[in-house]
Amino acid sequence: MKRKSRGLLHVFVVVIAIVLVVGVHATQASDTPASEVQTNETQAHETQANETQANETQANEITAKSPSLTPLPNPLSLEQALALADEMYPDIALAQAELEDARAQLLHAQSNSGLRSYIDITAESKKLTTNGEFTNDSIARFVVSKPIYDFGRSSALEESRSAFISSREYSLFDVRLRHRYEIMRLFYSVLLADSRYMVDNEEMTQRFLKFDKKRERQSLGMVSDVEVLEAENFYLEALDLRTASEKLQRTSRLLLAIALNQPNDLPADLIQPKRIQHDKKIPDEKMVYEAALMANQTILAIKQQIESARAKLQAERARYYPNISAEFELADYQQESSTRGDVRASVNFRIPIYQGNENKAAVARASAALASGAAQLRKAEHALLINVQELIQQLEILNVKRKTALQRELFRELSLDKRRALYEMEVQTNMSDALVRTTEALWLSKKIEFDIALTWAQINVLLAKPLINNNEVTISNEVIAP
Repeated sequence: MKRKSRGLLHVFVVVIAIVLVVGVHATQASDTPASEVQTNETQAHETQANETQANETQANEITAKSPSLTPLPNPLSLEQALALADEMYPDIALAQAELEDARAQLLHAQSNSGLRSYIDITAESKKLTTNGEFTNDSIARFVVSKPIYDFGRSSALEESRSAFISSREYSLFDVRLRHRYEIMRLFYSVLLADSRYMVDNEEMTQRFLKFDKKRERQSLGMVSDVEVLEAENFYLEALDLRTASEKLQRTSRLLLAIALNQPNDLPADLIQPKRIQHDKKIPDEKMVYEAALMANQTILAIKQQIESARAKLQAERARYYPNISAEFELADYQQESSTRGDVRASVNFRIPIYQGNENKAAVARASAALASGAAQLRKAEHALLINVQELIQQLEILNVKRKTALQRELFRELSLDKRRALYEMEVQTNMSDALVRTTEALWLSKKIEFDIALTWAQINVLLAKPLINNNEVTISNEVIAP
């Protein structure tokens, strides 16, 4: 007993010494002369300045390496735009954060069945009833505990968290793939906006020339005011469309820059993709749907959510079962007693009797989550079937439109050649609107080509496959795993 008293006395002496040393230093700091304080402050400021400079240098290095601050290539190709899909884009960053949260939940579930240890020190003084004096009754304990068996609850929780991680991984891959499709769509939107501006600008030019000619003839008394106003009205309507097309050029570039996570760096020039060959056979709707059921990332994510909910339900049902744990303790008591021991080892067998409605509510929530997952899966499968059907039908419609567009383009080019020949032979004084109609025909052909490319890309998104390969939209034979 005296040995233990001396041991704890030494501990208290050390603690008191530390407190006294801290107090002395605080007193010395308050009594320090002003010149010394100023010197210390100067040194502190210099140290802080050096640290700040080092931090700024490190930040500049990180900023220089940051892909979001790297200027966009000029001109920008579709392949470069897809390669610049930034991992820090908000949707991708959010999906990545959700994945990290799921991994943290797995670590938490694993920790519940792991080894735990702690040190418990209690400094206590008691007043004895026998003599009214205070006596030291301090305690120091080192405890180690470990769950041994809980009838599968902890393993089921870990299985649930692992399945949830897989679900988040599928979701992250789906977000990345859809983000690349969005970049592809916005890239084509910029090209179409530029082409449409050429059409509307040519239309406005032609109408202005007609309006200007009417004004000249009006000054000679050859046309009426009504004809001049009509020509001016046609010109102003064309100017409205041309102005809207010009604004759309900037808006489409801003949307593409935002998708590339560089809203302050609008792409100036874009490289026209090679003319896409759309002679491949349209796949069978049923085959595409069956393949999508096996590879679609949304479907796979929901299936993993169902597995997670099923394992969670199994874990919640295990709440009713007993659990066994082991505990080992080393202790040092200031006051010895016949009921106290320095070493203790125990095996605890805990049987739940009554916890109100806590267990019942937990099981009900898990059952509801499982039912919800099953309903979401059926809903996603129905949506996938509709989506596949719409895309296949869209391809069939676009193939017909493509033939019409090619025929229109050929007709307009021949018509333009005819008008140009008549103009050069001075049979006609102008080429009329042949150039406008030819430019518009080229825009319509380009729009249909891009629509076909985007439709194939959407099918590839459903199948979790690459969007493009060598400037051609393709359906590869391998599914990309997340």
